[in-house]
Amino acid sequence: MINFLPPTLGLEFDSWYEFDKYWKQYEEDSLASYRCRDSCSREKHNAKHPCNPLPKDFDYSFKKFICNLGLRQPTRGEVTPLPADLPFTPQQIRNLINSRLGTATTEDRLKGLIADFVNADGITVSSFKTTGV
Repeated sequence: MINFLPPTLGLEFDSWYEFDKYWKQYEEDSLASYRCRDSCSREKHNAKHPCNPLPKDFDYSFKKFICNLGLRQPTRGEVTPLPADLPFTPQQIRNLINSRLGTATTEDRLKGLIADFVNADGITVSSFKTTGV
């Protein structure tokens, strides 16, 4: 199934109300669902950027729309960061993985796996040829 979304470039709106009305209709027509993220109120924007204030008729400084591929999702809510006092560092984890996998190339690991398979009990292989790929 191919879902062609009509372009929205070049459209201008006089208010956020007009834009929201258009956007809801756009979502229905295109069968796509978008979530609005990173919106900031005019008051918060003007407090952070006093040299570049927004006009009084703007409620938000910007809106970022992210396509959910037609899925409605609940709000993420609070994000819980990972604890900073983990007993292992990322480098230690990488070192552990490398020590388990060894320093052999992927091709050498595959050869070892095939050799283990061929030498396993109960398996009979009459001939085995590699393609060199």
